[in-house]
Amino acid sequence: SEAMTTLAAIKDPESLPLFASIATDAKRPEAVRREAVRGIMAVGSPEAVRHLVDIVSAENSSPLLLAASMEALGTLKRPEARPAIEARLRDDRADVRARAVETLGLIGGEALAGRVIPLLKDQDANVRKAVLNVLRTLKDRETIPAILAVAADAAVKFEAQQTLAAMPDRRALAAYLDGAASPNPDLRNASIQALTAIRDAIAEDILSLHKGQELSSSAVAPLRTVRSEEHTSE
Repeated sequence: SEAMTTLAAIKDPESLPLFASIATDAKRPEAVRREAVRGIMAVGSPEAVRHLVDIVSAENSSPLLLAASMEALGTLKRPEARPAIEARLRDDRADVRARAVETLGLIGGEALAGRVIPLLKDQDANVRKAVLNVLRTLKDRETIPAILAVAADAAVKFEAQQTLAAMPDRRALAAYLDGAASPNPDLRNASIQALTAIRDAIAEDILSLHKGQELSSSAVAPLRTVRSEEHTSE
């Protein structure tokens, strides 16, 4: 393992066959195989990417080896790795699906939102959280309806509200009002900032909620903060 660490630091392309051989040798200890994956990543050549893709595609790759290989591909951000990673979105293991979502988020590319949004219906909360975290980085307003659809899900409510706050939109008013009363300071501040960003667009909505006595007491203080920031900016 120490020798591989040294070889990885050199980033010698000639060491690639050795790293690939060790990484795919099921008789080797898991830790040694993961170290070999890091060596492949260090080389970083197109051939290195092919080896990592082969590991991700192999049926007998363990979750830990898959995680290491997808992490490497996410670091390298090579688009040619997308098909193999997308195939893992259908893996039977939730931790593998979550890692695949995260890796696709790191690689990026067009139509990424469409690839991961279906997994907002995944039975595993960690997979749904991974999708929401990716959507937060994309800030694609076309994804707002899908995010709103899971915003009431207690298991991912926090992540959904964080994601919605990253792209202020009138449609998410209820989520912002709820988030602005959150005990979590990051979510609270993000929600107040979102409300401030759309204060003109939601003025009539707030008035309507107030008249209909539908405005919760917990939302009053955050709205006062929004009003205060409005006067400060004038």
